[in-house]
Amino acid sequence: MISFLVENISKKKPTTNTTHNKPMKTKTFITAAVLATAMHASAAITIIDPISVSKEGGGVPQSGSLSQVIDNSGLSFDLNTGDLVPSTLPTHDGGLTYTNNAVRWFTFDLLGAEVPDALIFDLGQLYSTGLGDILFWNYSEQAPAGDRGISDVTASFSSDGISYSGDTTVNFTQASLIDNPFAGETVGLNQYGDIRYVKFTDINGPGDGSLIGFSEIRFTALPEPSSTALLGLGGAALMLRRRRK
Repeated sequence: MISFLVENISKKKPTTNTTHNKPMKTKTFITAAVLATAMHASAAITIIDPISVSKEGGGVPQSGSLSQVIDNSGLSFDLNTGDLVPSTLPTHDGGLTYTNNAVRWFTFDLLGAEVPDALIFDLGQLYSTGLGDILFWNYSEQAPAGDRGISDVTASFSSDGISYSGDTTVNFTQASLIDNPFAGETVGLNQYGDIRYVKFTDINGPGDGSLIGFSEIRFTALPEPSSTALLGLGGAALMLRRRRK
C-alpha cells in the first residue's frame, strides 16, 4: 500500500494552471488529513494480560495469591489480551478486606511472608513495538489502614527473561480508602524494543505500614509501526506534491 501511494504521488504531473493552485493545495491538505485520521484510528491500543507472575526472594503472600492479580477477579469487567483499552477502566472491589481478590506481604520478615525482592510478569509473547502503559489497581483497606498498597517500584524489561535493562521508576497512586469498588489508574511506560518480561524490584509502600500489596495489573502494547509509517506518509506525500508544483 505504501509503495502504491508513493508511486502514484510521484507520477502525478505538476499543474501549470496557476489559477487552480490554491484549490489544488486545499485538496492536498484535505487528502493528507483524511489519510492521517484514518491511520490514527487504526492504531488502537490493546491490553496485555500476563500469563503468569513469579517472584524472586521474599516469602509466600500473607494473604491472596499472585495469580489473583492477573485473573480479572475483583474487576467490574474483564480485561484480556488483545482487548482494546476502554475509555474508562473497570473498578476493583478488593479494596476493603485482605481476603478479597488481592495479594499482600509483610514489609519485614514475619511468618515467612516478607515482600519479594522482585516480581516478574511473563507477557506470553514478544512485543516488538514495546509497551505503552501499566494499568494498575492498588491495594487498600478500611481507614486508617491506607498505607498498605505499593507506592513505587523499579521496572526493567527483557526479551528472554534473563537479561533486563531500561530501569525505570514507576509511581503508583494510593487506592481510595472511601470508594469501594475503587478505580484503576494508567501509568505511562513508553518502553520500546522487544519485550516479553517485566520485572519489578525495589517494591516500596506509601508509608510506614507493615503490609504491601496490590489488586490487579495489566500492560498495554504500543501500536504496530506500520500505522505510524502511514501517518508519516501523509505528511511526506503533502510535501512532495507541494515541491512538484
